[in-house]
Amino acid sequence: MSTPTSNNGKQKSIHRPKDAPFTIHNSILYDQKLRALRAEAEALRLQLGDKDPNTIVQKHIQLLHTYNEIKDGTQALIGRYALMTNRTIKEIHQELELPLTD
Repeated sequence: MSTPTSNNGKQKSIHRPKDAPFTIHNSILYDQKLRALRAEAEALRLQLGDKDPNTIVQKHIQLLHTYNEIKDGTQALIGRYALMTNRTIKEIHQELELPLTD
């Protein structure tokens, strides 16, 4: 079995927990779990592809910022509409079938 690499490309070792007594059963379970985790890590690497994780996070932050700006503008318009029609914001939300919470 190959040793997984860390983000910087260096090999890192995986050890069995010291508090677990060595038995064939524990060893087999450990190896099965290790293979499953390695397969999951490889699947996630393939899903990520060559994309930089930091770039992905920054893009998500940018999208959240844009979403919040749009939502704030929408809430301001709903508030003005409520004032113009002499109703509450809650009533406008219900009229437009909008959720009252995020």
